[in-house]
Amino acid sequence: MIGERDSGLEETLIRRTREGDLDSFGKLVDEYGKQIYALSFQFLGNHADAEDMVQEAFIRAYRNLENFRGDSTFHTWLYQIALNLCSNHRKKNRRLIYMSKRSLSDLKRWDNGSPEDNPRQLVETRDTVRNAMATLQPHLRRAIFLVAGQSLSHREAAEIEGCSEGTISWRVFKARQRLRKKSGDGREKR
Repeated sequence: MIGERDSGLEETLIRRTREGDLDSFGKLVDEYGKQIYALSFQFLGNHADAEDMVQEAFIRAYRNLENFRGDSTFHTWLYQIALNLCSNHRKKNRRLIYMSKRSLSDLKRWDNGSPEDNPRQLVETRDTVRNAMATLQPHLRRAIFLVAGQSLSHREAAEIEGCSEGTISWRVFKARQRLRKKSGDGREKR
């Protein structure tokens, strides 16, 4: 990613875009487009909707680039725009969140074996997680999605959500606790 390799390059591309150089913005789209698509698809579970969210995220980023202060990386700012768009789209369309196989196994191992070993069990597990995720409060759902679903650090998730790392840690803990309870895992005692 540009931000990790060369923040100076990212700043140059942003400055040039602000000056009207659309090719510079195109380089930002090329750099971050796949990541924003992956986020959108995982959150929405639909290719067409994910593509729409990517386009809308970059349109909003372009239109609001003058408001980007650089307090966080461009990537974090863009991620926040995309996540907000996906959340709003999901609310409007009442769709369930899609969780990847890896995220499913990270959230919970049902049985002694891995759900990935049995396709039927994987579908059942996915449906259980989808239904449980749909019952979470939005702030808990977003926190677990960012940390478990997108493999972001608590620090990165906190930047995107505009809160402290401790708040994200608490939200992830509460989300996992509630997901365990919903899935029938006996470890939940409260």
